[in-house]
Amino acid sequence: MEKILLGLSGGVDSAYAALSLMESGYEVIGLHMQFYQDPRSQLEREQALIISKKLGFNCYELDCILDFENKVINNFVEGYLSGVTPNPCLSCNYHFKYSKMIEIADKHNIDKIASGHYAEIAFEPFLGHHVLKKSKNLIKDQSYLLYGIQRKDLSRFILPMKTINDKSTVIDHIKCIIPELNHIKESQDICFVGNKNYPGYIIKKSGIKAKPGYFIDLKGQKIGKHKGIIYYTTGQKKGLSREIPSGMRVIKINASKNEIVIGPEEYLIYRHIEIEKPNVLVPDYLEYFPLKVKTSQWGLEYPCLIKDFNSKHMTLDIPSGIRAPEKGQGAVIYHKDIVVAGGIISKIK
Repeated sequence: MEKILLGLSGGVDSAYAALSLMESGYEVIGLHMQFYQDPRSQLEREQALIISKKLGFNCYELDCILDFENKVINNFVEGYLSGVTPNPCLSCNYHFKYSKMIEIADKHNIDKIASGHYAEIAFEPFLGHHVLKKSKNLIKDQSYLLYGIQRKDLSRFILPMKTINDKSTVIDHIKCIIPELNHIKESQDICFVGNKNYPGYIIKKSGIKAKPGYFIDLKGQKIGKHKGIIYYTTGQKKGLSREIPSGMRVIKINASKNEIVIGPEEYLIYRHIEIEKPNVLVPDYLEYFPLKVKTSQWGLEYPCLIKDFNSKHMTLDIPSGIRAPEKGQGAVIYHKDIVVAGGIISKIK
């Protein structure tokens, strides 16, 4: 019986993944990683152990609290303080949901790895290698978060949730088998923040108080005062100063001058973005194939062309323009439902 290492969060998706893998003949070994300490984290741990005990497989526990602080939380806090909007979910998936999984699997001589992500990894005969694809359930699709898996490692991953179209059936099925399992509500925000009060969290973690400054217009004229750059993001139009004309939005955050540039919607449209350290999963699709890019998990996809590419950066032209791409966010490129490449946005123009 082939062993497989499964990321076991304690939620119904990972429970269903475990059951599906066992029914497929794998010897499942769970790995539960703890990233921070709060009541939700403790509940997730307890439920991961309930799942492994009820279904009859071993589960490793790994304390990742300090590592998570250094690689995810600190990057999030420092990004906001410097006027950048990082995506901690991308950092978490890259450093832990697959990189750490690969490390632990190799340590225990386990070839196969699995998770409860909604995406698909399959062998593509035309290309001669495995590819990462969107989930059949586009509403739940998480392929955007997985673009950082190296092409050489794709064949090791199995994603049992790839065919699930209705999550309610997953919940009902698991509840019948593990009635003790509580359905943990999925976080719609950043899990370690716990609520939408990002500024309060950043101030508490950094010890740096928000410094008031000025809103300026496109000509550099002061038009009002702001509470501190951590309270604002690009594209924001609510919660600005009363002096700001109706319909104006945050166009740019200049952390070095503690200024926030305000302007009309059309100044949020960019036609060129550059990403750093791109991870290419399908080299054959970089040219000659119609491509689309999106810069957030639930964002729209825009037709794009790759104009320049090397191991350090990739430049994309977006003829129709793309609204409010953020430095620090991920840009993921698709050909139809296949992930072609991705990286972190470093420049926009």
